[in-house]
Parts: sequence; structure tokens; C-alpha cells
Amino acid sequence: MKGLNYIIDLLESLKNGPDKIIWIGASLHSGLDYFVQKTAAENYPGKLIFTGPQSGDYFNYLALANGFLMLSHEESFSLVLVEAAYLGIPIVSLNTGIAPNFIKEGMGRVSKSANIEDIVAAMQQVRQTQPDTTLLKSEARKYTAGQQMGGYLRLLREIT
Repeated sequence: MKGLNYIIDLLESLKNGPDKIIWIGASLHSGLDYFVQKTAAENYPGKLIFTGPQSGDYFNYLALANGFLMLSHEESFSLVLVEAAYLGIPIVSLNTGIAPNFIKEGMGRVSKSANIEDIVAAMQQVRQTQPDTTLLKSEARKYTAGQQMGGYLRLLREIT
């Protein structure tokens, strides 16, 4: 569901550039996980970094990025999308979850489709523009606990 199936095609599309992909998260312990790690190591050495699960260093790894790519096939509310925005990192995402409503001009792009060509095109568009870090951070601040608590309490009052 997290889009690991896109990684090999992405690496192929980006093989001639300086790009690297940092995959933050636990290993899936699946055939796909093994295939991606093995294929990347053999054919794209040094281009894919699996950090494993992170807690203490999570934001440090995220802050290393000059772009955030959300490849999830399904997503409801993506906290990591908001976290990337808060760090001022431009975003490219599939059209899933809050991405189409959250990502505004200057923050990044929502890919036209889940085709690798459209994802790479969105990445290239974002790379060619200067991100509006002020906008990224201000949109992320809308989702702080303090900001959301009022809406949550109103919702609870409406349904109870």
C-alpha cells in the first residue's frame, strides 16, 4: 500500500542523475521488499537507502530530503505529508488521501496519475521551481493539535 512497487521504476528513471531515495519505515518482510532491496543493490548501488523504522532520528532523516515523495496507493490523513511540509520540503504525491486538498501551488505537485512517467514528470516540475517554504509551513500549522482540537470538539458535540 505504501508504493514500494514504484521504487525500481523510479530508480531506473533517475539512474543518470544524482538522486537518491531514502525509504523511511519498517521492512515489509515480503517478497516485494526483498526484490526491491536486492534489485536496487545490484542495479542501482547507493541510490536506495532503507533506514528501517525510526523514532528518535525520524525528523533528521526527513530533513535530509530536498523533496518528499508520497507513493501510497491508499491513504486517509497523511501525517508524514504534513510533517514534510512543516519542514519546508516540497511534496510530490499520488492523488490519494488529503494530498489533492493539501498541496497548493508552490508546495509541490499531485501526480496526474499513478504511472511512473507522470510521477517523474511531477518530480521534475517541482525540482524546477522554488518551493514556497512559508506556504508549506503555514499549511502544515493548520493541522497542529491546538488547531484541530476545536474542530474535533465541535464534531463530538454535533454527534453526541
